[in-house]
Amino acid sequence: MFSKPKNTNVIALKDGLITDSHFDHNIKVKNTTSALNICIKGDTQLNIYYEYSQALQSDLEIKVKTNSQVGVFIYVSNTDKAEIDINVSLKLEEGCTLNFVEVQELTQEASMKIQKRLVLEDRAKIDAFSLFHTGLDLSKSTKVTLGTNTSVDLRALMLGKGEQKRSFMCEILHHKNNAKSNVYVKEVLNDQSRGKFDVLSTIDKQTKNSNVKQANHALILSDKAKIHAKPHMQIFSDDLSASHGCTVGELDEEAIFYLMSRGISMQKAKQTLIKAFVEDTMTELDPTYLGYVKEVLGENYANV
Repeated sequence: MFSKPKNTNVIALKDGLITDSHFDHNIKVKNTTSALNICIKGDTQLNIYYEYSQALQSDLEIKVKTNSQVGVFIYVSNTDKAEIDINVSLKLEEGCTLNFVEVQELTQEASMKIQKRLVLEDRAKIDAFSLFHTGLDLSKSTKVTLGTNTSVDLRALMLGKGEQKRSFMCEILHHKNNAKSNVYVKEVLNDQSRGKFDVLSTIDKQTKNSNVKQANHALILSDKAKIHAKPHMQIFSDDLSASHGCTVGELDEEAIFYLMSRGISMQKAKQTLIKAFVEDTMTELDPTYLGYVKEVLGENYANV
């Protein structure tokens, strides 16, 4: 179980209601049974811990005020079989920067659906990372609207085994000048697990100097595991730089043989290659959040 860091701004919720909290004057919070509204200003970090014991829908709304530099870490857990539905709304005012990280530790039969709406006003930037590694069925759907001189970087790591299902869907709208978007997702799928990557980037007419990237890479460890990848773009402007693609592959047998020839066991060789494959999804993480993610993961990502 993840050990909650001390000496930081914290909001802990059980079935939608706050059970513990301590945060400074830069953070304003309103909470009802089904919604948590947060307004953040200045340079600060906030950790939010959701715990569920029943099926529940929760709404989370975060507004980051002008020129603030903010980090938000969300951790979701459950104590029983639960269907978790979280709607997240993030609004970044002018000149904001947000580092947003979400992870979960769910029971074997739990399912979780996250629907996220991101609105970036001029000169705002968001770097986001999502980890999918526990629970039976995890699905994330994100809609992003970009203003002038904005940047969004969405990264995700999806690990699946048994009959687990993982789904990453995203729509990004470029409707102002000088907007950048990057989507980078990796999957490691074993047994009968299923993965889905469905990303649409739309670049409106009359926009200038857009920069659009999509990439999906899957590592398949079983003949019965499957990935459905659909990177696609709708481009109505000639003034842009764009790239998209996906790859699906297996562990390199020659690389395994090479490591084994150096005295490494087959299991350790495979774990080493899996670890090398997934770790670049986390290269952009703030060191604090990287520590959190690796604590939650343990060695799971090398033992899929």
